[in-house]
Amino acid sequence: MSSVRQRGARSVALLGRDRSSTNMLLRSMQYVCGVGEVECLSATHGIQVSNIPFMEEDFCILDYGGIDVELSTLSSVISGVDGAIVLCDPDLGDVDQVEPYLKLLAQLQIPTFLFVDKIDQLGGSVHDLFRRLEEASLRDLLLRQIPILEKEEITGYVDLASERAFLYQEGEATEVIELPPEAAEQKGIMRIALLEVLADYDDALMEDIMDDVMPVNDAVFTLLKKDVVRGKLVPVFLGVAEKKFGLRRLLKALRHEVPENEGTIRQRHILAPANACVSQVLATGCVLGDLRMQALRIWSGEMEAGMTLRQGGCEQMYKFSGAEIVTAHSGEAGEVVLIPEMVGVSFGDFVTDESVTLPHLVSLTET
Repeated sequence: MSSVRQRGARSVALLGRDRSSTNMLLRSMQYVCGVGEVECLSATHGIQVSNIPFMEEDFCILDYGGIDVELSTLSSVISGVDGAIVLCDPDLGDVDQVEPYLKLLAQLQIPTFLFVDKIDQLGGSVHDLFRRLEEASLRDLLLRQIPILEKEEITGYVDLASERAFLYQEGEATEVIELPPEAAEQKGIMRIALLEVLADYDDALMEDIMDDVMPVNDAVFTLLKKDVVRGKLVPVFLGVAEKKFGLRRLLKALRHEVPENEGTIRQRHILAPANACVSQVLATGCVLGDLRMQALRIWSGEMEAGMTLRQGGCEQMYKFSGAEIVTAHSGEAGEVVLIPEMVGVSFGDFVTDESVTLPHLVSLTET
């Protein structure tokens, strides 16, 4: 994967039943990315908006954790993102709480990543938890990691795609270690299970497995990306957000497997005129100094400060530059920009230039 910075930030929704837990994950992701705990933009319904630069690429994270709106309203908002993270605690009761999010994201075909937080508090087995999560999902889940146990304490994990073992280090990057002998057998079994799930969507891999030919890791990562982008599979990651455990692996998955703007448009059958400015409101009431702003994701065309939009004026514009918010003159397709709140425009609504006829704007029909 190229390390060249993408044009604009890819937008990622963060979903979970408990607002404090999703906000902890967002804050810890900021820390891991080296920007510190910068202020997030606070918006209506308790939404938090932050940009996270990771390995020369930007991700606009929209924390919708515990949002107090109907799922139908939430659906109209998160249809505007490139990917989503669903946060789940390891107790089985929390699985029931995140089930509606998993089903909604499946219906919208949004690339999704499931992060099991507080894995150090897991009372039962990862296998039992994973089976319960499978029951809650309309899509196939793909367990990416198994924990490493030392005296019944989780000290690290084995990544099933790369087949490498990692030791957790609080607040620091994980350390690559030799695969513990006691984890080797389980790794072999779960690695085959991962390959079999991927093989359900790839005939060539299925033939190789039947012939006892194991694919190289690069081929596994290629298939992973393809199936996640197509909305077929949901990778499951383990970690502890408060201790910063497992977050770099999650961020690397976002970097590799969340599509850019053109990929999202193509996958979700979004019809937007290439030369017209088409954007969608992802958050309203964003407090920026003494201003109330709306966060807009631009689908196509270019939005310029001072231009006239069908829904109102765009006198000022701001956007993220790394972890900072700066004055901007324009925004391009794929970027998230901030403009003054427009009367009568709510989150989830589309905002366009005057050349676009709204009833013929977007198609999200093939789900």
